[in-house]
Amino acid sequence: MFIARFCFLSKEGVFEYNVTYPKSYAPQNLLLYFDAKSQWPAIYKQNKTCEEKRAVLIDDFNQIINLTEYRREYKATTASG
Repeated sequence: MFIARFCFLSKEGVFEYNVTYPKSYAPQNLLLYFDAKSQWPAIYKQNKTCEEKRAVLIDDFNQIINLTEYRREYKATTASG
């Protein structure tokens, strides 16, 4: 499900979230895309599966946020999108 699109300055911003959903839907993920041609434009309004949309993300850039009951710290990264 697409929630929203917003711009974020990774060197200056803070991303905080609070998400609630039924346990029967677990596990859920937040997927974060860069504006690079290989990411957001490559998946938005495209007829792709969830796996195909996830495949363009880079694990080292913390672009997949797993929403579990447990807190997870994400390392600071720099990326050019």
